[in-house]
This record gives sequence, structure tokens and C-alpha cells, in this order.
Amino acid sequence: MDNNIIKYIELLRLQRYSENSIRNYVSAVSRFREYAKNQNQNQLDFNTVKNYLYSIIKQKKLGYSSQRLILSAVSKYSELVYSKELDLTNLYPKRKQKPLPNYLSQLQIRAMIENTHNIKHKLIIACLYSSGLRLSELLNLELKHINTTTKKIKIVSSKNNKDRYVILAENLLIILNTYLTQFSPQKFLIESRTKGKYSESSVQAIVKKAAQKAGIIAKVTPHTLRHSYATHMLESGTDIRVIQELLGHSSVRTTEIYTHISKKIKDKIRSPFDDF
Repeated sequence: MDNNIIKYIELLRLQRYSENSIRNYVSAVSRFREYAKNQNQNQLDFNTVKNYLYSIIKQKKLGYSSQRLILSAVSKYSELVYSKELDLTNLYPKRKQKPLPNYLSQLQIRAMIENTHNIKHKLIIACLYSSGLRLSELLNLELKHINTTTKKIKIVSSKNNKDRYVILAENLLIILNTYLTQFSPQKFLIESRTKGKYSESSVQAIVKKAAQKAGIIAKVTPHTLRHSYATHMLESGTDIRVIQELLGHSSVRTTEIYTHISKKIKDKIRSPFDDF
């Protein structure tokens, strides 16, 4: 690792970028620098970045989000390491229309939990759904941030470095107490056998297996449970601004996607004329 990359990492940390974002930025910049070196264009300018992107797009190996990541990483690298502002605005892809997220019915989620007999696995599924957690939030959740008295869970430094509180459901508390008795975790709610953080792949496999055992054919991921939580909250009449806060969305526009997939809400809409 050369001095420029070390300097880049240090400055990103000073700007409070998450370690995950730093890894992604460094990876993107390293690949770009390798290209520029091979092309004898070891300089940061618009044309070099444009040609780099075109070479990857031509190979059909670059998605929308990856292109945006590369541009953000290279632009930030130029700014922090060389104090040079790069205007790469014209290289950003047009905003891709996002597909509506998949979600499960409450009966399907209940079947997933009831068909999961390992108490740790049961807790993982129940926690992801009942509190609408992201996978990373579950893995980073520490015992000290779970308040069984106020029935609240504190999510610390999540996406966008924001703290927030989410609901600790009564039914989750029942599973939680059984789990704590059997496993006695030391720091994190969900720990590996060596008492370290649990792995993402393990949680993904647990959710996938639970869905299969529940007879669900569609692909189910940890994020599917979060989508389901938001949809069911909306269907129960919870204000969208409250759901926004519980999910940790920076903009209500992100949360509004659930209004498009909540059929029950649409079915309950009445004409004000019927109130006469």
C-alpha cells in the first residue's frame, strides 16, 4: 500500500466515512490507478476517468451503482490527496428506476419463525423482522443497547452515521430471554463461537433455509424481512414519517416506496363523499 492510499484512508476516516465505505472507495481507486498506469495515463483528469469507465462498460461489467461508486471514490481521492477538484458530473449514469421491493405476508414470516427450532436462528429472523433492522445493524448490535424496560433498541452509527431507536416487540422479548439463557453472549447480541461478530453469510443462509422450510418459493433475504416490516407497519396505519424514523431513512421519499406495494392501504381508501 503506497503513501497516497494511506493518506486517502486517513483523510476518509477524519471525515467519518464508515470502514465499509472506505474499503469500497479504496478498492475502486486502486483498480482505476492500475488502469491509468497500464494506459500510461497516470494522472487524474476527466478523459482518463471517462476512458476507464467506457472500457468497463464495453465489457458489460459495470452496473449503475458501481459506476456511481467509482466516480465518487475517484473524485474524493483527487480532492483529498491532490487537492484537485474533478468535475465528473457528466459521467454519472441517469438514475435507474428501482424495482418495487419484495415482501412477505405476516403468515409467511410466522411460518419462517415457527419452523426454525434453533433459538439463535429464531432470534435472528424475529429481530430482523420485528425491528426492521438492516443486516449490518443486527450484526453490530451490542447487548448494552437493548433496553428491556423501555422496550427500545438503540441502533448506533448506522447508515449515514445516524443513531436511532427501534421497537423491542413483546414477542421478541420472549425469544430474547430464552436465547440469553442458553447462549450468554458477552458483547454482541449475535456472536460467533469465538464470541466475535457473526458473519453476514451465516445470517443470509439462516434466512434462506427458514424460507425454504416455510414453503416460500420466492427468494428471501434479510432485507426482505425489513421490507416486510415496513409494509406491514404501513398497512396497520402507522404514519409514514414514523416509519421513516424507525427505518433510519434520511428522506421520506425513500420510505414512500412502500406506499406502492401496500395493497391493503389502497383497498381501504374511501371517497370523502361516503362520510356525508
